[in-house]
Amino acid sequence: MTTGIPEIDAEHSDLVSIINRIAEAERHRRAADALAALEHFHQELRSHFRREEAYFATVSFPDTAAHAQHHAAVLARLREIITDFDAHTARPGGTATTCFDELLRTVLLQDIQVINWLADHGIRMEST
Repeated sequence: MTTGIPEIDAEHSDLVSIINRIAEAERHRRAADALAALEHFHQELRSHFRREEAYFATVSFPDTAAHAQHHAAVLARLREIITDFDAHTARPGGTATTCFDELLRTVLLQDIQVINWLADHGIRMEST
């Protein structure tokens, strides 16, 4: 999914690449690499959310607070996933899938709301 905002689209692509690295590490049973990729995913997702929320402020997006709450919930869930993985309680090989299905997919669906709002209000999507 593309937003039309090049930086945000590139970040979405980078986040998918990190999830792919998690999957690759899991596939080869490299737990330390998977854990490092999970931490990297958390850092990049947090940075992405900050940039996205800053962009929302520049366009006066009215649901910024709700969107930010969703971001916080996603980051909290990711922290749980990392903790479970590190404690070896996550299901083997399923962490990357969980990251995509539970986290990134919901983030992209939330972003559709922003894209639609921008289009409905005639706001040109520009670089952040």
